[in-house]
Amino acid sequence: MPYAFTGQGVAMLSGLLNSDVAIEVNINIMRAFVAVRNYLSQYAETSKEIAELWQHVKELEERSEENLNFHLQEPYCFSGHCFC
Repeated sequence: MPYAFTGQGVAMLSGLLNSDVAIEVNINIMRAFVAVRNYLSQYAETSKEIAELWQHVKELEERSEENLNFHLQEPYCFSGHCFC
């Protein structure tokens, strides 16, 4: 006997069960499958967005480091005072 069913297996089982309680339980199980499927698709989208944000942050950090290195190599003059 399996310990878990797929959504299709639960749907097939509903064809065999005729009591009101069995039908109600089956409906609730199917709703749970739908909720899990929706959560997983939402999670995948969120994960993709987070990965894109991390990539953007990494690119900004690299640019900032390049800018900082450039400015540290050149003397900086302001109001007649030069800073190295």
